[in-house]
Amino acid sequence: KAYGEIFHRYYERRTANIRTRRGAKRLLQWLKDNSIESVILSNHLVSDIESKLKKLELEAYFSSILANPGKATSLVKRNKLEKLRHYLKGKGHKKDEVLIIGDSPEETEIGKSIGIKTASITGGYYATWRLKKAKPDYIVGNLADLVNFLCMP
Repeated sequence: KAYGEIFHRYYERRTANIRTRRGAKRLLQWLKDNSIESVILSNHLVSDIESKLKKLELEAYFSSILANPGKATSLVKRNKLEKLRHYLKGKGHKKDEVLIIGDSPEETEIGKSIGIKTASITGGYYATWRLKKAKPDYIVGNLADLVNFLCMP
């Protein structure tokens, strides 16, 4: 429990002045305009994510947040893969209808393990070479660039 408290205190300080990534609002609006569901998959707390979305005025763009309900559960097991598998199974989405976007190699690994398309965005914590090493289907520095990929047949 102490580790969870320390982690979340540190994380909350680092995200106090959070802002969107380049092109995020354009991509989210395009997805919404095209009736494409957007979901957040995270190892962080649902309540923290909800408050950040509210601050950034982005709540309307996301249908679900797949994250941890409390501080005690967030460091017990990093289970983004299981959360995504369960969610997709419940929704009945076909694999070719899903794209996972992330700023770490973890999202690419998750996507590849379940057979969905993957995209990495540069400019975050992980160096571009580490993102490339995971071999995502797409790598972008601006999220709006994904609109072009999504429009391809």
